[in-house]
Amino acid sequence: MAKNNSLYTKGSEWRKWDLHIHPKTYGGSYDNFIDNINKSEAEVVGINAYSTIKGYEAIVSKHIDKIQKVLFPVIEFRMKNILLDKNDSRLKSGIRFNFHI
Repeated sequence: MAKNNSLYTKGSEWRKWDLHIHPKTYGGSYDNFIDNINKSEAEVVGINAYSTIKGYEAIVSKHIDKIQKVLFPVIEFRMKNILLDKNDSRLKSGIRFNFHI
């Protein structure tokens, strides 16, 4: 019988991810921000900003040695102008989403 050398002996595991954290609206210091990320139950964190990854880059470039979580850059785009009907203030097709990439 073949020996099982798999790294994944438990099968699937669910992990908490938080992919919507805006560092500029945090209001505290980056040290406190990173401490709170490290203390959170989320194992993966998305650093979110509108149309840019500059906040993510600033955190990673200056504080990478303190970060104990997996971080991803998350770019948020406002789709309101694209989705609004030109003759009406209602969204086309009843779409009610805040789109994130």
